[in-house]
Amino acid sequence: MRKRILAAAVTAATLASGVQAAGFYLKEQSVVGQGRAFAGSAAGTDGASAAYFNPAGTVGLDRQVEVGVHLISPDVTVTNNGTAGGNTGGGTINTIKPYEAKPVPNFHFVNPLDESTSISVAIGAPYGFSNDYGINAFSRLDNVKVDLATIELSASIAKQITEETALSFGLVYQSMDVEQVFGAGAPGTETTQAGDGTATGFVIGVQHAISDATKIGASYRTQNTVELSGTLSGGSFGAGVSFDADFELPSIFAIGLQHNVSDRTRAYVDATYYGWSAYERLTAVSPTSGTPIVSATNNYNDTISFGLGAEHDYGNGLTVRAGIHIDPTPTNDTDRSTSTPDSDRTWLATGFSKEMSEDLIFDAALTHIIADDGKINKTTLGGAQVQANVESSVNILSLGLRYKF
Repeated sequence: MRKRILAAAVTAATLASGVQAAGFYLKEQSVVGQGRAFAGSAAGTDGASAAYFNPAGTVGLDRQVEVGVHLISPDVTVTNNGTAGGNTGGGTINTIKPYEAKPVPNFHFVNPLDESTSISVAIGAPYGFSNDYGINAFSRLDNVKVDLATIELSASIAKQITEETALSFGLVYQSMDVEQVFGAGAPGTETTQAGDGTATGFVIGVQHAISDATKIGASYRTQNTVELSGTLSGGSFGAGVSFDADFELPSIFAIGLQHNVSDRTRAYVDATYYGWSAYERLTAVSPTSGTPIVSATNNYNDTISFGLGAEHDYGNGLTVRAGIHIDPTPTNDTDRSTSTPDSDRTWLATGFSKEMSEDLIFDAALTHIIADDGKINKTTLGGAQVQANVESSVNILSLGLRYKF
């Protein structure tokens, strides 16, 4: 029992998986980029949101702020497919929709120091979501409910070093809070585990104009370690037992291309590598002695996603865009759990921008994510065998404003 609950405590942060980008990464950090499924974001200049995806793209921009919100609405059904007897912990509900719509906000600011130098700030929530199966779910010994929030602040400087090339460097600070409720026996006997921690890293970027019509870009975000500290309470833990755990967030390397097909039409393509294998194993230790308490195996795999998109200027300040994004899951059929019901997914997106005035632009995007059917066949550390089928899709409404001043 102790090992099973501690494993849940240190794996709680994987909850966002299965409802947006593959893994537990929230790619929704730009309304403009969302409209073309983020194709070519490393090479494009999408306004102040370039501060997140590739700060090198902020060189030459006017001073501006950009705010956006993405309402993520998952339609996920998890159905019992063999979990029975003592493996349910008394749970009797066999078909569950554990997700509800949640907003993901972001804020970006760019300030040019001169014609070739800019500084920028990006604030967003790149990891996090929540699910709630209820205390009477068949999955209660694996997961009852879980909530994760990660806030990221980055500050960058970018410099045009030649007529064709711009470079950037930025510092990243992340703060994570996580809480999970977990079945410790029959319904009514639950354990709650809550923790928080911080991490630091950096982001570097480059953009290079191959010709007047074509530009390439690349960015790299470091693998960061969130040093979690938390307390488990309820069940066999009573008033509370402390634990520490290092939670590894993946490195991200993106390369993109923007090509001006005409004066009004642009095409975008990209590939993004995620270093998910850093999240192979997670070990909880005693904060006083450093003695390992339990080690949870996740066996995430590195992945590469691909995007293709285009946008067209219709005149009168109207730009429309669309894109497709192929996003494989880092999870596997053996280690996937009800807190991480992830699968391969395909994004279909469209959007537009409209100049409301000389200084104000309104952005909007709609995204539909098609996810492959998934299977859960998880043996918990407490010995329970949880088996389920997962059907899911996601709709995202994104709205934003860009203001120059």
